Amino acid sequence: EVPELHAASVLEALDSRFAAGQIYTLTGPVLLSVNPFRTIHGLYSEETLCGFVSETQPLRPHIFSIANHAFQGILHRRTSQTVLVSGESGAGKTETTKFVMQFL
Repeated sequence: EVPELHAASVLEALDSRFAAGQIYTLTGPVLLSVNPFRTIHGLYSEETLCGFVSETQPLRPHIFSIANHAFQGILHRRTSQTVLVSGESGAGKTETTKFVMQFL
């Protein structure tokens, strides 16, 4: 997690996590992602997806975790949920949205 939200600490956290092969970083309820521009084996596999299906799963740095929390909000609070996917052109917004839909 990113302890303070200022540009230098966010960029440092993203850089160090990306260097370790972790493209997702969680800061509060916000998931930050760095497009690796390559396939990361197993990151979106059926087995990985199933590992996020749980009513009591804590929020973890992965798009499937965000999708699970949105689904649990629909299920238990019976209220609409929103997953906002934002980024520059080519950042992977469409692919990320596909992964949310795959989970749901």
